[in-house]
Amino acid sequence: MLKLNLRKKLLFLSLFPLIAIILSALSVAYYTEMKTVKADVTEFRQNLINERKKQLEEVSQAAAGIFAYQKSLGDKGDYKAALQNIRFGKFGYFYIYNSKGVNVFHPMRPELVGKNLIGMTDSKGTKLIVGLLNAAQKGDGHFTFYFKKPGSDEQIEKLGYA
Repeated sequence: MLKLNLRKKLLFLSLFPLIAIILSALSVAYYTEMKTVKADVTEFRQNLINERKKQLEEVSQAAAGIFAYQKSLGDKGDYKAALQNIRFGKFGYFYIYNSKGVNVFHPMRPELVGKNLIGMTDSKGTKLIVGLLNAAQKGDGHFTFYFKKPGSDEQIEKLGYA
C-alpha cells in the first residue's frame, strides 16, 4: 500500500479542492456558453427564415403582377410563358393550383398540370395543396412542407407562399 508522508498529504488535501473548484467553474462556463451559442443559432436561423419569408412575399407579389398583366391582355396574354423561366434563388420557382387543388401550372414538373393533387402529402404526412390553400385563405400565405428537390429524390424542407 502506498504510504504518504505528512507533506504529501497536506499538498494533496490543498490541491484537491482547488482542482475541484476549477473543474466546477469550467463546467459552469461551458454549460453557459453552450446555452448561449444554442440560443444564438436558434435566433440566427429564425432571422434567416423571416428574411426568406419576406423575400417570398415580394417575389410572389411580382409574379402575381405578371400574372394579372398577362390576364389583362386577354387572348394575347400568356401567363404560363411569362412565368415559365422565372426563378428566384437557386431552386425557387412559381407554380399555380386552383381552389379545387388542380395544378394549372408547374414549370419543373409539367406532368402535374391538369391533375387534382388536393390529397398529395409530403413525407411527414402534411397535405401540401390543402396547406397552401389554407395559408392563402388566411392571408398569411406562408406554409412549410417537405418536397423533392429538383433533380433529386431527397425530400427537403421548403417554405412556400400562397
